[in-house]
Amino acid sequence: MVNKGVKPLINITSGSVNIGAQIYRAGMAPFLTISDNIGFINDSFNLVVQNQLPGKNFTLPERGAEFEFSLGYSDKKIVPFGKYKVTDYQLRINAQLGQVLQIQGLGINYTTKGLANARQKTWVDGTSLLQVVFSLANSAGLGYYVDFELQGINVGHQIQNESDQAFLSKLAKRYDAIFKVKNNIVYFKKRESFLNSVSNVANQQVLKFNAKSDSDIVDISYNVSELVNYSGVKANYKSGDDVAEVLVGSEGNNVLVLPLTYDNGSIASNEARTKFRNLSRSNEKLILTTLGNPNLQSGQRIKVQGYRREIVNQSWYVMRADHIIDNSGYFTRLECDATIKE
Repeated sequence: MVNKGVKPLINITSGSVNIGAQIYRAGMAPFLTISDNIGFINDSFNLVVQNQLPGKNFTLPERGAEFEFSLGYSDKKIVPFGKYKVTDYQLRINAQLGQVLQIQGLGINYTTKGLANARQKTWVDGTSLLQVVFSLANSAGLGYYVDFELQGINVGHQIQNESDQAFLSKLAKRYDAIFKVKNNIVYFKKRESFLNSVSNVANQQVLKFNAKSDSDIVDISYNVSELVNYSGVKANYKSGDDVAEVLVGSEGNNVLVLPLTYDNGSIASNEARTKFRNLSRSNEKLILTTLGNPNLQSGQRIKVQGYRREIVNQSWYVMRADHIIDNSGYFTRLECDATIKE
């Protein structure tokens, strides 16, 4: 649980300049949202500073400036959120509001690294997933990490006619993994173990809900969809001159058959397994807002205590974490999928 009644703290630096300290010293009111997304989706920030003090002007950011954020509370060590590149800003002057500066940007790993470059390459059968990730990360000047269970997977014969990030994203979907660049490291991990190598935060946090007394959670929404509820997924693959099939899940009245015929049974099995797991996840979603907690990040498992059994009896996987600081205080909004029960 985070401290309540303690002032939230934003630390913003650009080069040697501590922008956050300047904002607080000038008595300005910052409004900040940092969006931390799972997978290769841009992390982003939106900072709005309102200044009604006469004689105090904003220092406008340089084009392409780099911002580094840390969040937390004044009585605790604050948590780093990494570097971001300013993409645009707007300065307004209003008779009632005074000066209003809005600055937006994207996670710097996505905007400056070589994974976005297009590549034409043939990967021969027998190339391991570890070799692919190492090769592409090394060419972009990045470190790499691949889960042990994924390292030896044979990616098969592959023709790459896209950027490295698009190719790695495609492989991540095939093997039900998460591909993300964080702190200059290419991570390729099993989906529900992603956070283990991203930070020192424990892999599963427990959030408490109590409607009548002290509670971490201030708002919670549980969403269930049964519009599509498949019993299994089938995929076809080449077997000599014939076509064979693999089934993940079970036979029933509603089995999804994938449209492609894959080169071998291993690839077909991975495609079917990933599709079935994703269909299973999509049935249950949880959206909740907690008191601001900088240790809550995407890729993390959470548990909820003190609420309905449908929510309490399973773990949830954080797909997106929005850290929001405004006049109301500091809050963290989480969008979660149900984890798969193996």
